[in-house]
Amino acid sequence: MSDAIVQRGDWKNLPMPKETSSFLLNKKISNSEYEQLILGIRPRQMEDKWFAFVENNTLFFHRSPTGFCIYETLIEQTSQGYLLAKTRVNRNSEQYDANDNAEDKIALSYLIDRFLLGKAVTLKRPTSSNARTPNKGTRTKKMRFSSTVTTVELIIFSWIFALTAEDLHKAGLSDTILLGIAVLIFAATIALIIRAAP
Repeated sequence: MSDAIVQRGDWKNLPMPKETSSFLLNKKISNSEYEQLILGIRPRQMEDKWFAFVENNTLFFHRSPTGFCIYETLIEQTSQGYLLAKTRVNRNSEQYDANDNAEDKIALSYLIDRFLLGKAVTLKRPTSSNARTPNKGTRTKKMRFSSTVTTVELIIFSWIFALTAEDLHKAGLSDTILLGIAVLIFAATIALIIRAAP
């Protein structure tokens, strides 16, 4: 990283839109880390997706291809170093499609550590999001199983009725009675579907 401090005019950038949400990053950094952070990052090749700089005690993160401002974080000086505190995040759906503050908090911390402070870190998702995934998968499997069971049962009932209807008709039962039996079988099938539903 070059020692030249990156400034707003070094790359295309747009102001933060009106649609935003806020959260407290509460990320502590040392005095030496602050000196690294204020150097910012300037894209040098197509793969570099972020443009970041510090201006008026605020850290700005912009998407380099579009110039859209995604994060603005206030920097506060403390007795032990600096605190990256209140953060505004872009919530304009045409510029940024994320809408989860917890995930953005993790993403922003990763960007700071990885690209500004040069730390070897990995991006982790919130535990709550990971916990929801198995439940959705389990429910889907259960619904598929239920659908398979009721479909098989419906075929069996239809086959039995087809075999017996002809014999009953030969025995002299009227079409009205046969229709009534068909309605009962249909009702029984619906009951099985309701019973098997998750």
